[in-house]
Amino acid sequence: MKRFAKPMLFVLAACVLAFALAACSSHDDPYAAAGTYKMVSIQSDDPSGAVSADDAALLDAVGLSTVLELGDDGTGTFTLLGVPTAITWENTTFVIDGTATQFTLSGSTLSIVGSDGRVMVFQKQ
Repeated sequence: MKRFAKPMLFVLAACVLAFALAACSSHDDPYAAAGTYKMVSIQSDDPSGAVSADDAALLDAVGLSTVLELGDDGTGTFTLLGVPTAITWENTTFVIDGTATQFTLSGSTLSIVGSDGRVMVFQKQ
């Protein structure tokens, strides 16, 4: 029994270390969402405040894109209808003109809920 105790203890310690390292993986990267995201729609309960995917494509075609670029260094650009503005960001918050805005990320889809309840939906490029 004593002969197997040391190897078992070693295996147990290795497993604990592996799980601890896995828990500290990319989830701690505050810039994991880095990339370029193009607006594909705006969802709203009020139809007059919504922008369909077709409308977003039309705006893009005439040079009035809405794009969120999140650099892997915490800087970026929010281009609204073709007009770029510098931003900073970390985790799921970006700051534009001194105002912090939260976003959610699900796979390659980034969503921003405005103060009016409309949801800007972006797709990673």
